[in-house]
Amino acid sequence: MNALIHETVAEKVAWGMTCPMPGLFCRSLSLGNPQKPARGNLVNMIAGVRRCGKTYRIYQEMGALAAAGIDRRSILYFNFDDERLMPFETEMLDDVITTYEALWPASLDGCYLFFDEIQEVPGWGAFIRRMVDTRKATIYVTGSSSRMLSSEMPTEFRGRSITRELFPLSFSEYCEVIAGEAPDAAAEARSSSTKARLRHLLDRYLMTGGFPAVM
Repeated sequence: MNALIHETVAEKVAWGMTCPMPGLFCRSLSLGNPQKPARGNLVNMIAGVRRCGKTYRIYQEMGALAAAGIDRRSILYFNFDDERLMPFETEMLDDVITTYEALWPASLDGCYLFFDEIQEVPGWGAFIRRMVDTRKATIYVTGSSSRMLSSEMPTEFRGRSITRELFPLSFSEYCEVIAGEAPDAAAEARSSSTKARLRHLLDRYLMTGGFPAVM
C-alpha cells in the first residue's frame, strides 16, 4: 500500500477514536437499540442521497453510546469519502482495522465500528462479512441509496444487514430545527399566530427543501 495512504489511514483512525461529537439535531430515524458487540451481529446500514445527513445520524448514534458509558476509544468512526485515500484498494480496509487494534488492543474484546461511505472501496462487502463472522463488534455502515438499495449490493453482504433509508428533513423536523419545536398534530389546538408561523415555515420549506446544508 502507498505509504502516504497508510499515514492518512493512521491519522484518520486516531482521530476517529477521539473526535468530539458536533452539535447535533436528533433525527427521527430510529436505528433500534444498539446490539452488544458480538460475532454474528447484523450490520446496521443507513442509505440515503448525498447531503441528507447520514454522517450526522451516525454521530448521533455514537454520542448516545458514549452517553451510555461506552469507552470512547471502543467507538471507531472512519469516513472513506476522502480523496487522500485514493486510489481505493481492498488492502486499505485491513489497514484500518489493524491500525485500530494497535492503538486500542481492547477493541478485540468488543467495539463499535462506524464506516461512512464505504461503498467505493473494492471488496467492502466481503470485508464486512468477515468482520461480522470473526469479530466481536457492532457495525454501522452508510452509503448512497443508489448502491445500498439496488442490485449493486454485494452478494456476500445480503441477509447480514438491516437497511434503513434516511431522507432529507421532514417538515416536522425542519420546524424543530428552525423554530425549535415541531408543529402540534392537533390543528384545532393551534392559535392563529402559530398557524401563520407554520405557513411561513412551510413556504420556506417548499423553497429550500429539507437538505440540512441549505437551510
